[in-house]
Amino acid sequence: MHLEKSYVPVLLISILILMGNCGMGLAPANKVAASYYNDFAKFIFGEIETRTFSSISEYMKEISSQGCSLNVAFLIPQGNVRIAVMQMEDRSPRPEELAEMKQIVARGMEAGAFGLSTGLVYPPGSITHTGEIIELCKTVKEYGGIYTTHMRDEGSSVFQSLQEAITIGKQSGVPVQISHIKVAESFQSKKSMRMLELLEKTRNEGLDITADVYPYTAGNSALAAILQPWVLEGGIEKFIERLNDPDLRDKIIREFKDFLWSYAGIPKILKIIPKSVWLKIIISLLTKRVIITNVTKNHDMEGLTLRESLKRFYPDKDAYQGTLDLLRDERGGVVISLFITKKKNVITFMKDPHVMFSTDNLAVKGGIPHPRVCGTYPRILGRCVREQEILTLEEAIRKSTSFPAWRLGMTDRGLLKPNYWADIVVFDPEKIRDVATHQSRKPPVGIDFVLVNGEVTIKEGKHVKAKAGHVLKHEIPERIA
Repeated sequence: MHLEKSYVPVLLISILILMGNCGMGLAPANKVAASYYNDFAKFIFGEIETRTFSSISEYMKEISSQGCSLNVAFLIPQGNVRIAVMQMEDRSPRPEELAEMKQIVARGMEAGAFGLSTGLVYPPGSITHTGEIIELCKTVKEYGGIYTTHMRDEGSSVFQSLQEAITIGKQSGVPVQISHIKVAESFQSKKSMRMLELLEKTRNEGLDITADVYPYTAGNSALAAILQPWVLEGGIEKFIERLNDPDLRDKIIREFKDFLWSYAGIPKILKIIPKSVWLKIIISLLTKRVIITNVTKNHDMEGLTLRESLKRFYPDKDAYQGTLDLLRDERGGVVISLFITKKKNVITFMKDPHVMFSTDNLAVKGGIPHPRVCGTYPRILGRCVREQEILTLEEAIRKSTSFPAWRLGMTDRGLLKPNYWADIVVFDPEKIRDVATHQSRKPPVGIDFVLVNGEVTIKEGKHVKAKAGHVLKHEIPERIA
């Protein structure tokens, strides 16, 4: 199945994949959600048809019947839940709509999902109010699940977003996981330590809250995600119509400039410099920090920075107009890596004992994926442990295995103990290293064997086609009355 083909490189670095994070996924999806995701997927993967599933249980059965080399677990994506009931309407739900959404969440938890996820930077999460999420999380609490969130803002408003996640946890009673925690802002490098201090203070107040991080300064997303939600509504054809309309194009650019200005978080003392000058600096830096990793048509630009691509293929256009032309010509299908944080911030998060490791993979079939697809854990064990001594080998392994297993409530995985499932990576600590870059998808070195549920799945660095993976289900405790 598609899952198996797309994630073969991941087998060298991961044994478990958690589906449905960041508020998006292929299940549960009624006809409305299926139509939306079929359109939305084109902004990420290009011209492909996306298969969705009416329920998480249906998706689980499909994976079990086809077989998979990885263990697979599920979160309930809040975006799917909302679209199924309210489509993309920007308003608060009526009581009966909220009740219906809570029922969808309950069905997902009963099927074995581990919790609810949000992606509050993406629609429809971006138009969902905090109170609505709290109500859905109250249902998750009844089943002993967790709440994971790609926060609403990781730039100038990162503290407000972190406080929102804390509020959701406190008012619903669910444990909270901050997904791929970061500070995406050049002028606020000290925020990472202050964020960790706030999380520690919150834990001392009684909330179970943790986070995860990947060992890269670049994130990964669709280029179209930088635009306002209304630009993407209605699918690819409507999207292209808007980009071809001069008046709407001007509006799109104005709104994008406003977003850049807000997100950059320019200190007050520096705002004596005119906004127009700052925007020129910001867009110049941004185009240098964006690498195009996957496109629908013009594959010659894969591996180039956005600035290099615009200069080569759209030489007569400024950065704004050229970027919109690029999105139009590629029919929205442009995946990017974006260097948005600093190395010292990543290291600060990696060292914290309450922050575990994750990959945040977007493993597209073509192009050149973000190097974390092939390199996350080898990078940690090779560069961060052996070469840079950022943390010990033992702590790195804990943050990669038993800690995330504990977070999900798994009581028989993540440790080498009797009666635990034998999910094992055999590697050479003196040789393991990532070699993938933003220009090449190369597998890591130094990994000899991978066992999934006790069966050899990688032998001498090669996939042996074994399908020993299981669909893992959350064990529901006695429900809280």
